[in-house]
Amino acid sequence: MAAEQIEDSKESGQELAQDIGLIAIDLDGTLLTNQKTISATNIASLARAHEAGIKIVICTGRTLPGVDFYVPELPFLTESDFMILQNGAQTLTAQAPFQSVFQRFLTQAARQ
Repeated sequence: MAAEQIEDSKESGQELAQDIGLIAIDLDGTLLTNQKTISATNIASLARAHEAGIKIVICTGRTLPGVDFYVPELPFLTESDFMILQNGAQTLTAQAPFQSVFQRFLTQAARQ
């Protein structure tokens, strides 16, 4: 469900939380506009979902330096929200200071 669909929903926040427990959202081509910004509508929609108890997870192929610029635009994110980075190779808490929850390094065979 896109962030705009949550905003357009006629359901209250409580009803929404009963149906949805987690929103995993990509950055490029999904959360970000063509100008590489997060729209006010998306920010408001995600904030509303978060207030309703829905976990927000940023999922992207980017590394932390390509993501941390956007975190201040989502001030409602807490240490109990997460970012899955590098196509799943790293999971961090979604609030600075970012804490590593999971990390998988390439094996020597995969590097060759």
